[in-house]
Amino acid sequence: MTFTDSNIKKVCIENWDANKDGKLTYGEAAAVTDLGTAFKGITNIRNFQEFYYFTGITTLSDDAFNGCTNLTSIRLPKALKAIGARSFKGCEKLTQLALPTGLITIGEEAFCGCKTLGDMILPTNLKAIEAGTFRDCAAFTSVDLPISVTSIGNEAFAGCTGLKAFSTKTFRPDIIM
Repeated sequence: MTFTDSNIKKVCIENWDANKDGKLTYGEAAAVTDLGTAFKGITNIRNFQEFYYFTGITTLSDDAFNGCTNLTSIRLPKALKAIGARSFKGCEKLTQLALPTGLITIGEEAFCGCKTLGDMILPTNLKAIEAGTFRDCAAFTSVDLPISVTSIGNEAFAGCTGLKAFSTKTFRPDIIM
C-alpha cells in the first residue's frame, strides 16, 4: 500500500504491520478492527485517503483522530456503522468528509470544532446524532436531515454560525432535541 502522508504511514507501520516487513499490505489494513487512539493528538498528519482500505473497522473509536489539527482529508471505510465520541474533535482544517451510506450513529462531539468542515450528506440510514456532534462547525451552511434520524442530542449544531438552512424530508415530532 502506498501512503500519501509519510506520518500516517509511520503510525500504520508501527501499529499494524503484522509481518514486520516495514510495509502495510491491503490485507494487513483490512485485518485491523480497531484504531484505538493511535492517531490521537498527532498534529503533523494531513491526509489519510488510505483509511478506506481498513475494511475491518465498523466502529471508529472514541478520540480516534481527536486533536489532529492539521488533518485536511480522510476517506472513511464503507463498512463504518458508528463514529465514536470526539473522533474528529478539534480537526480544525478538515474540509470535506464523505460519510459512508451504512453509517447509523455519530457520537458525542464527534466533529466538534471542525471549523472548516463544509456541508456533508448525512446518510439515509443515520439514526442518532449525539450531543454536540457538529458544535462549532462554522462552515456548515445547510443540513438536510434524513427521516431515519430518531435522536438528536443537545447542542448538536450549536455554534454553526454559517448554518442558513435546516431541512427534513418529513416533519418528525418524535425527534428528541
